[in-house]
Amino acid sequence: MSFSTELYAQTESDSSRAHKYFELFQDFEFEDTLKARIYSDSGLYFAKLSKDANVLARGYQFKGWYYQNGSEFRKAKECFSKSLADFIKARNKQGIADAYGNLGNICYDMKDYVPSLDYQLKSVRQNEEILSSIITKKEQARAREGKTYALSNIASIFGELDLYDKSLEYERKSLAGEIAAGNAIGEAISYTAIATIYKEIGVIDSAEFYFKKGIEIYSKEEYYNGLSKAYYSYAAMKGTTLAKEERGRMLKEALRLDERMGDRDGTVYGLLGIADYQFKELDNDSLTALLFRAEELIYEYGLNHHLERFNKISSKFSARSGDYKEAYNFLQEYIRLRKISDKQKENREILTAEVKYEVQLKSKQDSVLMAESFSLKREKDQRKIAEQRTWITLGVLGGLVLLGSLFFFIYANRRKRLLNEFLSEKNEVINTQKDIVDEKNQSISASIAYAQRLQSAILPKRSEIEEYFPESFLIFKPKDLVSGDFYWFEKYGDKIYIAAADCTGHGVPGAIVSVVCSNALSRVLKEFGITEPSKILARTRELVMETFGRSDEQVEDGMDISLCAIDKSSKSVIFAGANNPLWIVRSNDHFSESTEVDRILEGTSHHLLEFKGDKQPVGPYPEMKDFTDRTVSYFEGDTLYLFSDGFSDQFGGEKGKKFMSARLKKELLTRCGVLLPTQEAEIDQLYENWKGGEEQVDDVCMIAVKL
Repeated sequence: MSFSTELYAQTESDSSRAHKYFELFQDFEFEDTLKARIYSDSGLYFAKLSKDANVLARGYQFKGWYYQNGSEFRKAKECFSKSLADFIKARNKQGIADAYGNLGNICYDMKDYVPSLDYQLKSVRQNEEILSSIITKKEQARAREGKTYALSNIASIFGELDLYDKSLEYERKSLAGEIAAGNAIGEAISYTAIATIYKEIGVIDSAEFYFKKGIEIYSKEEYYNGLSKAYYSYAAMKGTTLAKEERGRMLKEALRLDERMGDRDGTVYGLLGIADYQFKELDNDSLTALLFRAEELIYEYGLNHHLERFNKISSKFSARSGDYKEAYNFLQEYIRLRKISDKQKENREILTAEVKYEVQLKSKQDSVLMAESFSLKREKDQRKIAEQRTWITLGVLGGLVLLGSLFFFIYANRRKRLLNEFLSEKNEVINTQKDIVDEKNQSISASIAYAQRLQSAILPKRSEIEEYFPESFLIFKPKDLVSGDFYWFEKYGDKIYIAAADCTGHGVPGAIVSVVCSNALSRVLKEFGITEPSKILARTRELVMETFGRSDEQVEDGMDISLCAIDKSSKSVIFAGANNPLWIVRSNDHFSESTEVDRILEGTSHHLLEFKGDKQPVGPYPEMKDFTDRTVSYFEGDTLYLFSDGFSDQFGGEKGKKFMSARLKKELLTRCGVLLPTQEAEIDQLYENWKGGEEQVDDVCMIAVKL
């Protein structure tokens, strides 16, 4: 009995702690990003310990809001999905309604409007169901608020789909609910939403009127998230009565607020907005600072939807600065991205049609259901009348039956015609949706191709490597369009870091893991200032496991890697590896036996020295231990080779066997006197000849530099 009591007390304690951190998160959500992250993490941690589905659902909800505020939309969606599952488990009707709303919002942020609309409609229905039951005034207020938010969000969706009449209809419904509830911030949100709709359809005076009302309330209530977005939207509107000075003040204030709240997406929008709308007023140094900061955030946090505008402004700025070659390059990239956005606009028009069909289909279904409901009610009333009026003569009763039969005959024909019309329209919808599916398949292929270009942009440029190592080679052959292998190159302090890595999987899943691992390596070096290769791998392992450990499902992804830190001043290479080795090809003139070398292959003029990495990945492993640094003095003319196992594991040749690393060593030694660019072409051709008609089994990454 005492054990049971102690356990119950501990559970209560964990729940209380979780709620304490939830409150702290709300206090600092838009004030201090670091504190918001700490409090959301702590709240979720104690929520998990509490074993209470309601508390755990709230924990995922708050964590989702943190990710959403930082524009990490996919992570936010995962949290909101878990929140919904736990609210359903707890049978918390209001929580379920809130979770539907959160999922609708995050789908909207991800521009996935069809599921967004579906989630918001579910939120409206759930809140209406709550309001129709016997509940307290507090519960009524929450349900009304939830319904009002959902109506406003539905208006936003219709607005994005250019269905402005529908958008205004829902937003005015939402505004009426906010005013009735006395919710000032909700009222301001509706005002700015209505202003945005009027802005889109070109009714500028009405847009200004509602923007001013929204901004006034936001300022009074100190709701900075809404205030910054209202400032941006108002200041960016053409044809306003705003003076240049006032427009500039709004943009700068909005940028200050977003930086304060840690809203990276809003910050980039503000930086580019100031650069765009005050282009003529700003000097070159100011514009350089704005564009540099925007570019840094775009690439660091993957905010690629800003690249089109960034390249357009950068092209104008380069031309103004006299750098016409750079201006041309930016312009070409802008044109390329503009074509992609135009294609996305076409897809959005298809999506608009899809939503219209869904709404029409739902309306038709509702009409049929209403007709059936009316028929049932009429039958019930007629039976009551027949029972109450037993004195009616058989003839009159027969007449009524005849009239009733006639009514049902007419109704049945009418209902049949209605259903036939409905089925005909449904067939049209099916055919249209088939076309949409075909279009989306093309869009998916285009998206994967674009992902390939994005991954190429994330990888180091070859010119960066050649700047420090004029003689080098690089073979990078993804199995699919995108790769789980990647190469990494950084100059930090007095050392040059170079690596070849092989992440779990290939294709899109492998590419996702590669982005996580590559970013982790860069963070460890530049953000945490860790410079020893073994410690870089250890800290990277922690970050990778932390990232994938947020999932309830067991994720054991990671990478094998060869990592070198090259110190030209001391002529040494510090190597650390996870399952992958380092090969050094060295002239016989400089060769001497060393106990540090794991394996040596002799050639006529050179030796190949192999230094093995630790037998563990950068990721989860049953017996994780520290990684080991291997320090090797090098001689001028030494060549370093780092690679994944894709080359040696490739099946081919006359007997369809693996190429094997031993054969690769021999091939490299036979070419030791050949310049690396020539080596690259010959080794690449060797791989293709070996593979022949066989399918490529894995990604291939191989990098070499001559010291």
